[in-house]
Amino acid sequence: LSAALDGFARGARGIVESDNIRGELIYAGGDDVLAFVPLHRALDCAVQLRDRFVDSLAPFGDPTRPPTLSVGIGICHFIQPMTHSLEVAREAERLAKRARDSLAVIVDKRSGAPVAVSGPWGTLDRQLRQLVQWHLDDEVPDKLAHDLEALARLKRGAAGHDAALLAKIVTAESNQLLAQKRRKR
Repeated sequence: LSAALDGFARGARGIVESDNIRGELIYAGGDDVLAFVPLHRALDCAVQLRDRFVDSLAPFGDPTRPPTLSVGIGICHFIQPMTHSLEVAREAERLAKRARDSLAVIVDKRSGAPVAVSGPWGTLDRQLRQLVQWHLDDEVPDKLAHDLEALARLKRGAAGHDAALLAKIVTAESNQLLAQKRRKR
């Protein structure tokens, strides 16, 4: 098991610093990897690391419950102090580890509250890829994420009958947001 974990850690550099990722590996040991990766390649890097981990440790898992890797991605503005960026990355890792085999992403812009999302591999990563593709294809409004977050905050405070009514309103408003033609790329 130790040799398999060491093999995964040694192989992490090849993934992170490959021509298609072009990141910089900071640390790899056991099942921990810390790297700087260009934003538009972060999800691909995380998927490749997860796949390598699962393959490396497959002989040690139960076939019905194979080894898994939870991954946290922290996204910060480049001007933020390194200590802040590392804390965001660690928080994303903690969020990912709340559930087995999960991905978590925290976006911490210089203004406003951080935005976090987490979910299981195979679901969240596919949803993120779809949203990225819709954005690249100019299929969704540029401010969609901000508008949907505002609706989610509104919905969180309601209880009872108000919650059910508000959920219907939020769904209708979300559909309206998706239909708007405020796309600018």
